[in-house]
Amino acid sequence: MQHQTLFQRTTTAAALVAILTIGISATDLTARAQSVETATVIVMATPDPEGVEALKKYVAAVGPLLKKSGAKLVKNLQIQDELVGDAGYASVGVADFPSMTAASDFFASDEYQALIPLRGKAFSQFDVVVGK
Repeated sequence: MQHQTLFQRTTTAAALVAILTIGISATDLTARAQSVETATVIVMATPDPEGVEALKKYVAAVGPLLKKSGAKLVKNLQIQDELVGDAGYASVGVADFPSMTAASDFFASDEYQALIPLRGKAFSQFDVVVGK
């Protein structure tokens, strides 16, 4: 038997109750389950002042790839001040992907991998983390 977290067991139990008692369709249930599985990707970056043209090309190329992956841009923020630490990032972008697999597939895709040299010229710092 596969080990399940309390959240997974509770979610599964809630799904069964919903199906049995209030008649939620399998399609609705799948859509709701997928919304729970979204992966929030946080990009922390500092553009390279000498890479303005590379930055423009990178942004123009990555936008359609994000759309293709089903990601939705949540926020794009310019850092005003650091309250703790000294990471030195200039901006933070937040995007929601339909799933952790979709986020991983996006960054592993041949199309995105081809942009890495351009990204290297566009940014002096570029880090990506994912939260759920």
